[in-house]
Amino acid sequence: IFVKRLTDGAGNTEYIFAMTSLQPVHEAVAVMHRYYVYVVAGSLLLVLLASFYFAGNIANPLLRINDVTRKMASRDFSTRIPVTTDDEIGNLSRHINELSDMLHTHIRRLEEDIEREKRLEQTRKEFIAGVSHELKTPLSVIESCLHIIKDKPDSPKRDYYFSAMENEVAKMNLLITDMLELAKYESGTYQAEMQPFRL
Repeated sequence: IFVKRLTDGAGNTEYIFAMTSLQPVHEAVAVMHRYYVYVVAGSLLLVLLASFYFAGNIANPLLRINDVTRKMASRDFSTRIPVTTDDEIGNLSRHINELSDMLHTHIRRLEEDIEREKRLEQTRKEFIAGVSHELKTPLSVIESCLHIIKDKPDSPKRDYYFSAMENEVAKMNLLITDMLELAKYESGTYQAEMQPFRL
């Protein structure tokens, strides 16, 4: 029941009464009680369908992203994430693919640099061993000549021994000059001038 008091312009009071039956409400409640199980079952089915949909569209791409990033952590950049949408997950997949390509390129460059450094280090070791041998030979010759001259100062071959020592000193000077040139070249301060020539 609804009752409202109204007053008109002349000051007369009037009342409005409105009544409605509650029977349709009771019928609706009864129908709800009767179909309550069906409504709950339908709602659960709708929730399950929505869950499967969102799992397929959100969880599966995230699982693929997780799998690919785990492979990237173990330096396997062969797997790519398929980009099927333009939403946030699609953008994330695209960026991870770009990151994978960049990392693969940089790691390959680093491996090449490390291999080059190893070869350079091996070359340096061989060079030092060769230089040590090359310097040892003239020093041995000079040492032998000095012993001979010391033992026999009035030897008729004295000039020959001095000449042999001068030759060995010249060879050592040439070898040391070549070593200094090589060191300048390796440091980058020395640039070789390349030009063709006839053999």
